[in-house]
Amino acid sequence: MTYFKNDIKFLNWLVFFIPFSLVLGSFVLNLNLILIGLFLILYFFFNKDLKKYIKLKWIQAAFAIFIYLLISSVVNDAKIHSLIRSFGFIKFIFLCLALLIVFENNYKNFLLFLKILFFVTCFVIIDSLIQFTFGTNLFGNEYSNGRLSSVFGDEYVVGAFLAKTGFLVMILPFLMIKNAKLKNLLIFLSLISFMSIILLSGERMASILFITGIFLFYFIKSFENFRNF
Repeated sequence: MTYFKNDIKFLNWLVFFIPFSLVLGSFVLNLNLILIGLFLILYFFFNKDLKKYIKLKWIQAAFAIFIYLLISSVVNDAKIHSLIRSFGFIKFIFLCLALLIVFENNYKNFLLFLKILFFVTCFVIIDSLIQFTFGTNLFGNEYSNGRLSSVFGDEYVVGAFLAKTGFLVMILPFLMIKNAKLKNLLIFLSLISFMSIILLSGERMASILFITGIFLFYFIKSFENFRNF
């Protein structure tokens, strides 16, 4: 078991697979999260790093919420499915820990993760455009009821997916491009691309969320410019 003491390559691959698992369905995503959780349990069992991470305030807050959810499930409901839902919260604690460990281990891992996420979101955007234009996407999923499904099959979550990942993807230009004009152009084109597909998806909440995010982004940006002035 010395592997878990010195090597986190397997954890790296699990983290890099997250963008793909987001579009491959809930089963693949949950399986990936479970594998991440199991790896971390073994990793912390054979290492002394656990104390280091337990001291983090957000970890303590997350576990406090987890314990509250468990107690609430037992007191108010006391049903198996309610307890299972509460235990499901710990998967996201493990996910945040995995991201922290992998990115902390090597800064380039963060860039690679963003590049993979960028590739996946670009594929979803192109596939959605094909579905909207020709009536079916690359996998034969039909455009119906004015809603886009793209790679998500019978789930109409294209807008929600892009609204949640869009701003994360747009970190890339800030990290990789030094030319201010080119950086601003790429960010503007990215916002237009994301916004167009989100609107075409027919998901009202996703559209509101993304538009609000755009306003906040440019408000903060203009405030920083004013401060520098």
